[in-house]
Amino acid sequence: MQRSAAPSSAPFSIGIAARRILVAVLVLANVVVFAVLFYLNGLKTAIDTNIEQIPQDALPALVAPADSTDGPIYLLLVGSDTRENLESLDFFG
Repeated sequence: MQRSAAPSSAPFSIGIAARRILVAVLVLANVVVFAVLFYLNGLKTAIDTNIEQIPQDALPALVAPADSTDGPIYLLLVGSDTRENLESLDFFG
């Protein structure tokens, strides 16, 4: 009596391989995103910790209010009043 060979498995499909590659790429992308988020969170924590270590007397202008606010405030505005290279002057006074 002759034994029949075991049924052959289905041939390896390109669609199955593409799905496996897609899943692997997506899992890898998630791992990378979470690693970057973990690193940035650690960096933020380190910055927040170091900011608290700055002594208050090193930045007196940020700690205490100004002595007098009754006088004028002087501002320097840097810019140009030229209207060259403008096609439409409809919205200018």
